[in-house]
Amino acid sequence: PGGIDVPYPAAHADLLSAVAAQAVPGALVSEAPLGTLPGRLRFQARSRVIAALGAAMVIVEAGTRSAAVTLARCARDLGRR
Repeated sequence: PGGIDVPYPAAHADLLSAVAAQAVPGALVSEAPLGTLPGRLRFQARSRVIAALGAAMVIVEAGTRSAAVTLARCARDLGRR
């Protein structure tokens, strides 16, 4: 929900660094520019990115107002399974 240089949650900073440092690196993707701090309103943008990159979403259980429900809506709107 922020720039890729601002880890969220902060406890995942080592994991994100490890992904970026691999010989065949994974992808760190954000709609927010570098230096952007995580914010409540950016979680929906993050859901759009996750839904766009996946072929399908599987949500086993989620609360009515959870981010998983937002992710499922984004996936549905993009025609994902």
